[in-house]
Amino acid sequence: MNFKKAKPIITVLAAVTLVAVFEIVHQTEPVKGAPMPVPTPTPLEYPLTVHPSFTDGPLNDGSDPCGGPTAPGIGCFDQWGDKGTDKDHYLLLPPTITNEGKLLVFLCGGDGHAEPCQNVFPVAAELGYHVIGLTYPNDLDSCKGLSANDSLDCFGEVMNETVTGVNHSSYTNFSDHGQDSIVNRLVNVLKWVRNKQNPGDGWERYLTNDGEPDWTKIHLAGFSNGSSHASFMGTQFQEIGRVALFSGPNDGEGNSEHWRPSHYIQEIDGITNTRYYGLVHYLNNAKSYLPSDNVLFKVTENWAEFGMEGLFLFDPSPGEVQDFGNAHVLISLDAPPPGPEPTPVPSQGTSFVEAHPSTIKDKYCSEFELDTDSENDLTDYKCAGNDGPTIGYKPAWRCVLGSGDRYASERPVSNAGANQTVECQGGGGTTVELDGSGSTDADCDILKYAWAGPFGLETGRNPSVFCPVGFNFIALVASDDWWESLVPSTTLVNVVDTTPPSLNVVLLRTVLWPADHRLVRIDATVTSSDSCGAAPVQVELTSITNSQADNGLGDGDTDRDIQEASYGTFDTSFFLRAERAGNITAGRTYTVTYTATDASGNQTVKTATVYVPHAQ
Repeated sequence: MNFKKAKPIITVLAAVTLVAVFEIVHQTEPVKGAPMPVPTPTPLEYPLTVHPSFTDGPLNDGSDPCGGPTAPGIGCFDQWGDKGTDKDHYLLLPPTITNEGKLLVFLCGGDGHAEPCQNVFPVAAELGYHVIGLTYPNDLDSCKGLSANDSLDCFGEVMNETVTGVNHSSYTNFSDHGQDSIVNRLVNVLKWVRNKQNPGDGWERYLTNDGEPDWTKIHLAGFSNGSSHASFMGTQFQEIGRVALFSGPNDGEGNSEHWRPSHYIQEIDGITNTRYYGLVHYLNNAKSYLPSDNVLFKVTENWAEFGMEGLFLFDPSPGEVQDFGNAHVLISLDAPPPGPEPTPVPSQGTSFVEAHPSTIKDKYCSEFELDTDSENDLTDYKCAGNDGPTIGYKPAWRCVLGSGDRYASERPVSNAGANQTVECQGGGGTTVELDGSGSTDADCDILKYAWAGPFGLETGRNPSVFCPVGFNFIALVASDDWWESLVPSTTLVNVVDTTPPSLNVVLLRTVLWPADHRLVRIDATVTSSDSCGAAPVQVELTSITNSQADNGLGDGDTDRDIQEASYGTFDTSFFLRAERAGNITAGRTYTVTYTATDASGNQTVKTATVYVPHAQ
């Protein structure tokens, strides 16, 4: 609480007035030995604003929380400047309060003041959220002027300190007044509104029994450097269910060809690639309309590093309902105003001057004035009026923020993907990747996927499952935080085996000599395998043929030259006669044929030969 020392009070009326005001905001110091008075909650009217310094109260000894360099008070602006900013927090309630609703904490960038993002807050409340536009200290200027490598570390380290209030960085001394940390400010405003709320307002749900934020019930949103802080917090407090990013973060070093995101920006599977959503205008932070001055890549490359996928380009228009198709990356193509550069035309498009904040204002600039602080001749105008026509970002806001409660959410629609016909790969089946990406949610809520099939139960948007040979009927139920799809979606995976088995035949004797009419035992080594492997391969001796007559002229008048061959079985031992027709110089050839058949009926035929030469 930022109290200044009271001046002498001249009149009794002034003294009474001061005490009355003090009692409304704080409990008075009890008389020593007297019973502690029970505070009476003061009913609140929403939307509500409160200074951060009003949320922590006076010290137990009655001293000024902001009195001196070691003072523990929140929002001691006179002591800490912007690092102890005391601009208003904003609090809004949803139209219906349940025991399931989420809290949305919105960090609005710039100097950390919540006020510039207040147009978004009512839309978030309509989505079922309790909303806190949290004013917070931004100390990222500490990273200016550093080397490229140092700055990549600096952003995450400084935010770690401003988020937690604990010393994590040599680049800032923010931990000297760690009570101003984002987490502590959030805790204190929740405790303050809990103690002063109307019955049933539900703010107490967002604190644990230990008085800490219950991150499982909290979603985050941030604009500009607020998106930096929100995205950082999403990686640190991984119970947070959703993070909405407006026009950022753009933290990193390099150009469009060689961009290096800050080190805190990295993909965490199941978190950043599924829970993070973003909205940005294509002229975000551009210095002009020239392509060479477009720096959209800073944001989109960082989003890609988070693993955010599904790009949707759109032209916002008031009243138009957009189907964003499960995209996590929304890029506005709202056109610039007409007219010669560099003077922007009010209320007729999004100029590069206003592209960055346009995504949270949703209003065209109604008046421009010269920006005397500009260092660039092309950006010498700034917006001086925010009451122009509506741009039409509400559908995009709804998508990026998602639903805050069951009653504000629609059921998702499951889509198990197209039927597939795939080749068996082994083990009697194959591993198949299922595709639930066609499932939709009108609220852009984060979907969970439950699959059922011959493999049992699986989860995930694109799980890999094993399907045996044949027809596999698979069902998908998509769900969000609130609802399951009304009916499952089914897909058919037909695993076919069209690949013949392998077969190798080797005869241990391939030449019979001398041709003395003896019956010679022939042994065969026969091996076979099947890539599908649904069942053992069946191999059989199909035939043994002779290139000469069994008892022809010139062969010694003997017959039954092939003996003890059991056709149709796996016979690998038989007898062949060592003879040939003496009047045929080509000699005799015995052809031995085996056939391998797999479980799907695919066959492979292989032959081997035994030769009886005419002469040696």
